[in-house]
Amino acid sequence: MKNKKIIKTRVLNLIILDKSGSMKNIRNAIVEGLNAYFGEIRLLQEIHESTLEYYVTLILFGGKRIRIVYDEVPITEIQNFLSSQYKPYGMTCLYDALGLALCRTEIHVEKSIDTIVKVSIVSDGLDNSSEEYSPERLRSNIRDLCEKGWEFCLVTNKENTKRAASEIGINQVYSYSCDDKEAKGVISFLSQFLFSLKKVTNKSL
Repeated sequence: MKNKKIIKTRVLNLIILDKSGSMKNIRNAIVEGLNAYFGEIRLLQEIHESTLEYYVTLILFGGKRIRIVYDEVPITEIQNFLSSQYKPYGMTCLYDALGLALCRTEIHVEKSIDTIVKVSIVSDGLDNSSEEYSPERLRSNIRDLCEKGWEFCLVTNKENTKRAASEIGINQVYSYSCDDKEAKGVISFLSQFLFSLKKVTNKSL
């Protein structure tokens, strides 16, 4: 009898993190929260080791710079994020960072057989320096990706929640105040988003 081989489903966690100057007041909470989020993903990898493979893409943006810290790296290879890697400065190029992230990720995902994509966006909420992408263009892109099964959540400043969410068409939203205490609630929201995976059907050969 021919042995059946289980094809594991890939779960890609795409994290787009604001590093503009307005994030300075919650810098410590962001670093702690991101590491806690990585811990949650590691836990899920242990639980679903036989059926799922978890990967992380982490993109930071601040000023005119967009930096890819991790590019579809297995969660088992992710080290703790250091405060030295997160020094907020400059303006907010949210739309350009999000547009770049979605475009390159979609190209990669199209080459894979079975991938679930969960996109987490953490920002002060309002773009003020993007040059390439508009909110209208992003809203259309996000709508198309949602139809393909991608899931999105936005974590943003309370003052900007409604406007930021409506501009790019994201329904799952968490708002926080600009202080470390409330910002730590971000991890609880992201954990709920992480655990809300759509039903996965494992394929056998």
